[in-house]
Amino acid sequence: MSRTARFVGALVLSVALVPVVAVGPAAAATSTEPASVGAYYYRGGLDAPEGAPAPPPNAPAQGDYVAPEHLAVAVTAPNQADKISFVAFDLVEVPLDGTISKAVLRLPLAEDGNGDPRQNRSVSPDPARVQACPAGDEGFASEDGANISGAPSDRCDTVKVVAKASADRASYEFDVTAIAQGWLTGENNGLALVPAVLSTPFQVVFKPFAEATLTVDYTAPAEEPVEAGAGAGDSTTGSAVAAGEDTATGSGDSGSADVGGFDAGTGAGTVDTAPLDAGGAQVAIAEPPAVPEAPPAPETADAPVAQDGGSAVVQPVAATAGEAPLNPTLGFWLALVVLGGVLTLLSLILGDPTTPAATTATPSRLTRALQAQASSGRSLLARPAAPTV
Repeated sequence: MSRTARFVGALVLSVALVPVVAVGPAAAATSTEPASVGAYYYRGGLDAPEGAPAPPPNAPAQGDYVAPEHLAVAVTAPNQADKISFVAFDLVEVPLDGTISKAVLRLPLAEDGNGDPRQNRSVSPDPARVQACPAGDEGFASEDGANISGAPSDRCDTVKVVAKASADRASYEFDVTAIAQGWLTGENNGLALVPAVLSTPFQVVFKPFAEATLTVDYTAPAEEPVEAGAGAGDSTTGSAVAAGEDTATGSGDSGSADVGGFDAGTGAGTVDTAPLDAGGAQVAIAEPPAVPEAPPAPETADAPVAQDGGSAVVQPVAATAGEAPLNPTLGFWLALVVLGGVLTLLSLILGDPTTPAATTATPSRLTRALQAQASSGRSLLARPAAPTV
């Protein structure tokens, strides 16, 4: 293959790839983040004092078999929830206009203590007995053992997800994809962890809410296609308006508009009006003369900053290209020297222009003879007179 053929092929390939590169595909990513806030409520817990700045911690003497700062879900009497918990996530890495394809909540299980009622203990734990639902909009803020009467509501009547044991049996996992997707378009009130079965007593204790995680697989929206060759300041990318259409497009283009009979397809801006009845004659409205645009002011640029005793002085410099400098050049001085030499030579040749003074010269013999003849009245050229006989 010749060099010319290879060059043409590379050029065609580069032009064909421009539209493909200009369109950004949708980006898929995965984000895992810890819970931003959590809360645990107990039926025998303490009521928060009215006007208290913060909810009381889980009292060591409560004997609920839940250690401070842990989460729990339990049923002690049929058809009655005894312990419930809440967690919330901010989804800081997921764009609001993205799409969530998978969201999994993981709650690590807490190890049982030595039997002290102030330590953790799980009774008949089973993932199928715990479910996650959207939390109500009442809110929660790190309550630890507060009375269940002050707990937020749940929205299990709309969406509920039953837990499953993780592969290592160390956590409960909830597929909360449907709930998390709603957080991008609506309110994010967190998740309620409540009993899924109320007929059988049980208790499950989880580690503190800070160890709970939410793993989200999401897709960011695709970038807007950019027309090949479009400038960075062109805000009307990918759109075109034919002449004469009554459509205004673009942020920097005033467009064309049909306002009260204006002809949007012409540049003259004529006004179509009904002829006036002036005694049978039609009177036309004259167009205003075009106003010439003022020439743009010359741009100036700032010269380098000169440091004078620590203060910066900016000197304006004319931005006109090719402007002659103010200082004389070497050629100017050479021309000046040559001109001075020429003037000196001319003065030597022509001499002094003033009128020279008259000089006294000695008269010649002829001059003296003529002067003598003139004084005697005789002419040197006349013949002498004949002698008288």
